[in-house]
Amino acid sequence: MKNQWTIVLGAIAVGAVLPYVFPGPFPRHVMIMVLVYAILGTAWNILGGYAGQVSLGHAVYFGIGAYTSTMAFIVWRLNPWVGMVLGAVIAASVAILMGYPTFKLRGFYFAIATIALGEMFRILFVNWEWVGGAVGLEPPIIKGDRLMSMQFHLSKVPYYYILFIMFLCVLALVRVIERSKLGYYFRAVKDSHEAALSSGIGQRPFCAVNTVLE
Repeated sequence: MKNQWTIVLGAIAVGAVLPYVFPGPFPRHVMIMVLVYAILGTAWNILGGYAGQVSLGHAVYFGIGAYTSTMAFIVWRLNPWVGMVLGAVIAASVAILMGYPTFKLRGFYFAIATIALGEMFRILFVNWEWVGGAVGLEPPIIKGDRLMSMQFHLSKVPYYYILFIMFLCVLALVRVIERSKLGYYFRAVKDSHEAALSSGIGQRPFCAVNTVLE
């Protein structure tokens, strides 16, 4: 256990100094993109890794959160920090609504349904002029308090540290889920739907895995 914490703290220390080891703008951009995809991959692993449900539509929720935060900033000048929270809430709400019918499917049918879901939202947003359509969105440049507007024009380092902290939070959340009763439910579902169902998983009124087994 002590060795594990040493490794974790060492990895955090390396990640904290990495932007200064590679000070160029392009290496920092690459590290930022690595963190973005690391967060996405870690989030996908909750469903795809622990529960064994191959979802190919996770980009939908990522896109909805990003569009919500950006549109709130453009239209209402909402603080991006608040916009991130709003985007997360709306993305989670859409995930619950879309997950209820799709989780009734299994195996290849579930994967195909998530592909269809992704294509539906892609076509919708590409043709939706209010959100920029195929051109996309271009947030206005704000002068003044860079931290509150989350616009850092001179260096990419603040973006790196924001994502680095978010990545650590996601890892901590996954660790909590892994060691919780919900994590055991997910692993049971992955091993065998039928065995998990016969053990009572999914039959309790507010069990989070209920929709996976229905």
